[in-house]
Amino acid sequence: MAGAPPTDQALSLLAAANNHGDLAVKMSSLKQAKDIMLSIEPSLAAELFPYLVELQSSPESLVRKSLLDAIEEIVSPACKIERWLEELWMWIAKFKDAVFAIALEPGSVGTRLLALKFLETYVLLFTSDTDDFENLSQKTGFYISWLVDGHPVLDPVGLESEANRILDILLNLLRSANSLPVE
Repeated sequence: MAGAPPTDQALSLLAAANNHGDLAVKMSSLKQAKDIMLSIEPSLAAELFPYLVELQSSPESLVRKSLLDAIEEIVSPACKIERWLEELWMWIAKFKDAVFAIALEPGSVGTRLLALKFLETYVLLFTSDTDDFENLSQKTGFYISWLVDGHPVLDPVGLESEANRILDILLNLLRSANSLPVE
């Protein structure tokens, strides 16, 4: 088994953990399989999950508890990544709010123009009924309809609503700028 690919080694160990009569062998096999799954590519480890989950029907409670610990340890790096992405998204939302404030407050025309350009891009990204879909998706590489429903942070309905709110404010700014006297 030493020269076998890691996935084959893990499968063999999971079979031993599932079928062997000795509790010590089951526990040792499960631990070794978990260590292998932690050391290989996540996509390969994911292929082994159905075999790992077969241990949930084990009559030994210690095996079932070790199974839960193993799954938690294998899956936890992905959850850390998801929490990091959620935190990153929150910082991006704060940045958008700060840029929005810059666009509305008096100050340098150049700075306000850049803020308005940023908000224009925000509106285009998060408004689903864009007529110029082809150009937009080629320029940005993103389109609101690609978001999966039910994501805890990236809510397409909320993003589109926010984009529409900003668009209304930008249009009101444009209308008020049109009524200003020319110097």
